[in-house]
Amino acid sequence: MKKSKFFIASLAALVLGVTGLAGCSPTTTDPTTDPTTGPTSQPDPTTPAQSEPAVVHVESVTVTSTLLDLRVGDTSQVSVEVLPADADDKTYTLTSSSDDVVTVDTTGLVTAVGIGTADVIATATDGGITGKVTFNVERALVHPESITLASTVSELYVGQTTIVSVEVLPENAETEEKGYVLTSSDETVATVTDTGVVEALAPGSVTITATSTYNEELVDSVELTVLELTAPTLNLPETTTYSVNVGEELVLPEVTAVDCLGNDLTEYVEVEDISGERGTIKDGKFKAYVAGEHVLSYYVADLTNDELYAEGEIVVNVVPTTESTFDTTGYEDIAAFSKYGTYKVDFEDGLRGDFYRAMTDANSAVTLAADSRAISGNSLIIDANKTSGSQARTIFFNLFSDYFIRDTAVTYSWSFDYKVLSPLDAENPNNLSDFYVQLAWDGFDGLNQTFVNAYKDEVKTVTMTFPGAKVPATGNAWFGFFKLGGSDRDAIIAVDNFTFTAKEIPQVTPVIPTSDELYQENGFTWDMTDNGATFVNGEPVIVNNLDETLKTEMAASEYFHKNAIHLTKADSHNFSGLTKDNMVAGDELTIEVYYYAVNKGGICLIMMGAGNPTLKATDTHISGNIYCLSVTFKVISGFTDLNVYGANNPGFDIYVGEIRAKLTEAAPVPVGQTPGGKTLGYSFEKYGRDTGFGLGTLGSGAVVTAYNPDTDLADATAGAMMGDAPQKFVFDKGDQNVELFRASNAIEVEQTYRFTLGLHVVEWNGGKLHFNLDNATFIELGVPTLGYQEILIEWTATTTPDFFCLLATEVDKSVGTFYLGKLTVELIGIAGYDAKTPGGYSRGFSFSNNSKQWGGCDEANRAVLAYDGNANAIANEAMGTAPTKLVFKQGNTTIEWFQANNRIEIGQEYLIELDYYVESWGDGRFMYNWDNQTFIDIGPVTQGYHHSAVRVIANRTVDFFSFFAPDAGSVGTIYVNAVTVTLTKVVLG
Repeated sequence: MKKSKFFIASLAALVLGVTGLAGCSPTTTDPTTDPTTGPTSQPDPTTPAQSEPAVVHVESVTVTSTLLDLRVGDTSQVSVEVLPADADDKTYTLTSSSDDVVTVDTTGLVTAVGIGTADVIATATDGGITGKVTFNVERALVHPESITLASTVSELYVGQTTIVSVEVLPENAETEEKGYVLTSSDETVATVTDTGVVEALAPGSVTITATSTYNEELVDSVELTVLELTAPTLNLPETTTYSVNVGEELVLPEVTAVDCLGNDLTEYVEVEDISGERGTIKDGKFKAYVAGEHVLSYYVADLTNDELYAEGEIVVNVVPTTESTFDTTGYEDIAAFSKYGTYKVDFEDGLRGDFYRAMTDANSAVTLAADSRAISGNSLIIDANKTSGSQARTIFFNLFSDYFIRDTAVTYSWSFDYKVLSPLDAENPNNLSDFYVQLAWDGFDGLNQTFVNAYKDEVKTVTMTFPGAKVPATGNAWFGFFKLGGSDRDAIIAVDNFTFTAKEIPQVTPVIPTSDELYQENGFTWDMTDNGATFVNGEPVIVNNLDETLKTEMAASEYFHKNAIHLTKADSHNFSGLTKDNMVAGDELTIEVYYYAVNKGGICLIMMGAGNPTLKATDTHISGNIYCLSVTFKVISGFTDLNVYGANNPGFDIYVGEIRAKLTEAAPVPVGQTPGGKTLGYSFEKYGRDTGFGLGTLGSGAVVTAYNPDTDLADATAGAMMGDAPQKFVFDKGDQNVELFRASNAIEVEQTYRFTLGLHVVEWNGGKLHFNLDNATFIELGVPTLGYQEILIEWTATTTPDFFCLLATEVDKSVGTFYLGKLTVELIGIAGYDAKTPGGYSRGFSFSNNSKQWGGCDEANRAVLAYDGNANAIANEAMGTAPTKLVFKQGNTTIEWFQANNRIEIGQEYLIELDYYVESWGDGRFMYNWDNQTFIDIGPVTQGYHHSAVRVIANRTVDFFSFFAPDAGSVGTIYVNAVTVTLTKVVLG
């Protein structure tokens, strides 16, 4: 075994020690020499003899180390303990069991040199006792020596991300020592995650640093610059202005786009016509029907940030089919309209124009077009049918609301060009005859005038005048277009080139007299100057300013003064001087209207309110073109004002001078007469819809046709009130209204009428029918049943209706087909008059009997019995609690019920009502028997409860009132409750 240096040194010291002993000489005795051990001391004879000390030998050797697991290159220190502590020779040697694994030096320093297990052994010099410690040696650790941080980019845009990479060398460094931390020098500029994801947040510079977690001195970093994102680049063509004819397609130029990173954004480029969506863009092509400059806006946004975008424009000039020649120069300021000036406007600015943008078109009835439909340039194309049905569908030109001259009578005129676009021929008559222009304001139905009188595609110019219109001080006001009734036929019209003028007129002082003034001996006279009045659609004029012919004749007449009122158009000339407050209901009013007729024709007076009756006036010629229209009539409650109307007179053009009115207390109404002079029994009949109103498809959508015996239902003529030519009514939807006739004062307020309507129902969806009187009063007729029926309604008039209509009210249910026969209207009650029969009974008189008057009977062929407890017989509450049981054991039998005692009188009308329950019955009839001479069917005799209501006119003064089973099959058991007889109409004379 290889000896350690420690062992050699110990041996040398021992040799030296022995040598030293040999060289020493005692001072008191001679030494004795032992040949084997060397010299010895001789005992001192004078000193007591001493024994040699005993040798202390080594008993154990212990080797320890605090670090036993080593890696190649590591060192460890061993400690050796030799026991006992007083051993004479505590020297030892240190050796390694494998110098390829560990070595040890004399100081105990162990060095690991190879992988494996080895013992370090301590051997005592004294006795060779050993001790050892075992070392485990593994491979040497590889530690990080460098760290490198790299980025593929040096610049980022805000919102972008990149990933930085980190390399720790050497590659075989211990994995657990290769960790690192990534940090950002400014996290407001960019952040970095543990995995190296860098997110750019704001413009600026930032340092991203990687620091070794094994050795903080190992550090690397990269510098990044964060840039602000910039908008994409939109590449427009060099040519940016194009032209195309209206309605033709233009292939749009190619427009490309890239973002600030160079990414192609062309597929995301959007384009639209920002001139009010007037053109369509599809598949790279543009087409428009509105002429003028169309600005096409191109737009593209950054895909990551839509706040970064680029825009560009090209201009397409769309050329109209016909160039506009309408000159608005000097008249484009609408403010001039408020100063009695003129405002002109067309639609050359398209949808961008102030006039067009201020328009309200709630039902999408209008479009702009410059193709062959237009008059010139752009024209407004109106589907008139879409403007019908309600005021809300009117086309409102609202721009004027702030420019009307308020609370002052002004003559407004509106001229324009129009062209009818829908067919107009013998098979397609003018469907625009009820298309109106309007001047109106909040709370007022408007000054409305029709104007269409042209062939298809013919362009006409028309001027509509609204004389003396007084727009209220506040609220909305407008001009507009609307159609009175819808239709399933086209009603298309083009309008264009508008001129609006406000004309100052002479101001008169309107006077509304009191009733007392109207009662004066000479009544009250309006001279249209000091005692003035206003007319709707009436323009005050100064007589001396008229042309010579008019001025000469009017100035010479005592009935014309300084001013006159000029009326044009046929309708809506409401006079302000007579009102509901100064006309006294029940008294007579005489009216005289003195006028100059430019075009003589039908002129009449309509009293507005209470049915709007046309007054039966007399037209007297005064001189030249001057006439007097006079009328005396009784004022009816509900009358509101007077309307001067041009009946069937399209050339209506008059100047009104004096108007005189006088109230006279009317003579008392004779007893038994209405204020209109009608007596009980007055009646009139109408068959279907008055021919004056026409048939066919009506404004509401309902269809009314004449009866065709070859194709229509034959049973439709079978009912008593159907006649031989009933009209066929088809309601294809609910909420439809059909005007039947005009009552023309035939129905008077406060009087009681009976309406009897005959109809045969083919199909019906369950909705209710109503009478509609002037769109103000609605009388429910109930739900029609299939087959023939007579609907009977009694009504005390709350108005004096003019228009009498049939209304199917329920939108989803009032749908079906029926034939309408006769409608009878009868006066059955007069207000304040109690008509009596010869026997002294009034309408409504009633009596009833609930059991056989003389007790029961029990004969072979019939029996009258008390209620026997049959629960079914009283299941309906109308049967009471104890109905009488009638048993008919054979046909042709009678059971007398009571004596009428002259309470049923000949010629009077009665309603006979009976509640009865059929327990069993054959196939015969069940009837009332009057004195064995008059026989009246009670009603059905099928099993179960029934209510019978029979209306009869008595043909005799009844004495005995009996139940009659007339037929062989009239056999069975019936429970009856009270028989009630009501006088429903008093027939006089």
